[in-house]
Amino acid sequence: MSVEEYQRIYDEAFEYLLEFEEVDQELILDHLNDYDEKAADSIEELYYGLLVSAQNRQAMPNSIGDISQLEDLLYGFDPKNVVEQYASWEDFFKQVEQSDEVSPPGRFEIDNPYSHWVQFSKSVISAGEFLSDYNDVGEVDELISDTERGDESTRLDVPLLLSDEVHGIGFATGCDFLKENGYPEFVKPDVHIRDIFEGAGISEPDTDDIELFEDAIKFARTIDVLPYKVDKLFWIVGSGRFPEVSTPDGSEFTITTDKDDFLSRL
Repeated sequence: MSVEEYQRIYDEAFEYLLEFEEVDQELILDHLNDYDEKAADSIEELYYGLLVSAQNRQAMPNSIGDISQLEDLLYGFDPKNVVEQYASWEDFFKQVEQSDEVSPPGRFEIDNPYSHWVQFSKSVISAGEFLSDYNDVGEVDELISDTERGDESTRLDVPLLLSDEVHGIGFATGCDFLKENGYPEFVKPDVHIRDIFEGAGISEPDTDDIELFEDAIKFARTIDVLPYKVDKLFWIVGSGRFPEVSTPDGSEFTITTDKDDFLSRL
């Protein structure tokens, strides 16, 4: 595809959203430009964000509940302290199960390898072990910045490293953690990006996550837009969600979008 074709698809996504009377350009731009606000200021914030991404799959959030409730048991989300205090994921699992301070909604079945709490406890310890190798967020920034400056294949290194080191983090969730914690050069190859990119002919049918990631980075570079903005724009087109905006009754502000309707315009 040409630069003009890529640009037309991006612009059409903007125009599609603006046709909803509740949506204006400022609302869209606020969501496309909020990556700086999400940047972690500490290792503790990165650890928390990594755990949020690790449990962001299937019905796990319904079993784990609000991760912030675990702050005391995770020593203020200090990964070095967590690794020192818990010798294994079983130790953490039992501590949560026996705690009077938190009451997670999920069941505790330590002998069930598919239990959400077993899976999450493994994520807690492995994520702690991974981040305990870094003294501050600046060291993590340096690791990620080195890959951001490279080509698409180099940029794959960090999410692939996360998927190797942290239980419950796959390539796509690793990308999600990075883009949602202040690293706007990453995109998450999720279902909305997939449907739109394949439907628009940007990606081949049945493209795997890594190829889809590379296609999205190429798309962003071709039209000189941050990958985060490409990710967020098409995610809103696909989901209709504006997570940071609440309605008067406190619920999340959403619009009823239709990916097929959007694709038919192209």
